[in-house]
Amino acid sequence: MTMLLSFIWITLSFCPEVLLEPAKGIVYFSTDNGQTWENTSAGLPDNIFLSDIAVAPGLLGLTTKQHGIFLFNFAKSEWSTLATIPTTDEIDALCFHQSKILVGTKNNGLFISSDGGKTWASFNRGLKNLTIRKLTYLEQKVYAGTNGGLYVLQESTNQWIPEHEENGLQVNGMRALDGDLYAGTNRGLFKKSKGGQDWKQIMPGRSLHNLGVDRKNIYALTYSELFISDDKGASWKSDQAGMPPKYTFQVIEKDNTLLAGQWDGVYIKHGLLGWALSNQGLPKDFPVLELVVSGNTIVAGSSQWSR
Repeated sequence: MTMLLSFIWITLSFCPEVLLEPAKGIVYFSTDNGQTWENTSAGLPDNIFLSDIAVAPGLLGLTTKQHGIFLFNFAKSEWSTLATIPTTDEIDALCFHQSKILVGTKNNGLFISSDGGKTWASFNRGLKNLTIRKLTYLEQKVYAGTNGGLYVLQESTNQWIPEHEENGLQVNGMRALDGDLYAGTNRGLFKKSKGGQDWKQIMPGRSLHNLGVDRKNIYALTYSELFISDDKGASWKSDQAGMPPKYTFQVIEKDNTLLAGQWDGVYIKHGLLGWALSNQGLPKDFPVLELVVSGNTIVAGSSQWSR
């Protein structure tokens, strides 16, 4: 035993990376604006396929394509599973709204729970397309992005009303900036100006899988490059400097710090110097599919990592 302990000590002394390599997880928290990260995956099964993360005051949840829905217990610092929704279809979207939980599926539309996820009911009234790609709460309304356009929840009638219907229009991301609404789609970027009624295509010819905003800019996340607009979508320029030539999953802002989820981790923007990797505490080459702000914490999520 003494010889074994001596061998381990010598090995670690000459190979410090053995100590420095963090345990691989699925979800990581940062409480210092992305400078360092802590594995916060307790309660999650190994090798899940993460599909969405949603936040609300006092709530943090995530969906997986085949392993169900999980809520984070802040007191215990661990995840717990919710009751299974009544479908075997893949789960792709999550949203919290007025003590209700909404989830969207690949082919069977939406389900809603009013009792904290104990029971679920179908919630598709008004929807003409049941492939739900994104659920977002913006400007005091809930929006559903589908494969047939964008819908908004009309709460007085408890049904979905078409905002911008178009056959084959995949709505992948939605954001608001200064009262204007933006929808990122497979057919470019659409904008609805504050007080307006119509959606105008402002970035044709590009397929967008997501959008991001900060206090004054909007970010178009295409499948080949990250673009930024400082004039509400009138003009665009590349914002890829400092990141690898791969598409960006997420762009968020917290406390004037801009962060991006990329294929090899989290990047922080440093003004004119561009983006720089900020992966202390994250596994090497950790693809950050989801990146959200929950209170004072930034949450980064990936998929299929065994702890």
